[in-house]
Amino acid sequence: MKKIIFAIACASIITNGIYAKPRTHKEAVQGPQLFIKTVKNDTPFNILMVDRLASDPKTNSITIIAGQKVAVNFQANRQHAVSIRGSMSETMARYAQYTFIKLDTDGKPMANQEVYLNLNTAPGGVDNGSGIISGIRGTRVLNFYVAGQNGGCSMETGPFKNSVCKQVEFDLRLSISEKDIAANIFRMYIDSERTEK
Repeated sequence: MKKIIFAIACASIITNGIYAKPRTHKEAVQGPQLFIKTVKNDTPFNILMVDRLASDPKTNSITIIAGQKVAVNFQANRQHAVSIRGSMSETMARYAQYTFIKLDTDGKPMANQEVYLNLNTAPGGVDNGSGIISGIRGTRVLNFYVAGQNGGCSMETGPFKNSVCKQVEFDLRLSISEKDIAANIFRMYIDSERTEK
């Protein structure tokens, strides 16, 4: 496995050099469906997760209690791409599908305490809109972008392990460093394990 890492303002860009074989069926057009199945909150804070692309965000939000793992079963819009040109934090704040908001002790959202997540599929072998090319033409790649108002940004793009998968399920883990907790900085990181079907 070969990874190329670029350092830019508030972002680490990870390009996976393992390429999938070209697909000839319909899935090669849009790629697999993307689902966030579970979220594990390994921070000491209660977090509100909101799907901002939902027709009624009130029915597509969930509170994730500190230390708990919950099933969310949110379907990501695989065609909703975010192109990063300039500040990643500002761009993701405007366009990312998912927002994770720190809640106060009364369960109310706190101002300027947000982290954003966007995941989508894109054509391989071409610029994904953020100046990155991964995969090869005729395939689909996954873009997994995370950005926070206080940093902790990352951009990961690469082909799917299973070139003919029709569905990808993500188990997310939210974390924050002890150093940031002590400094009262909400810089949350989002890691994921994915299952391709």
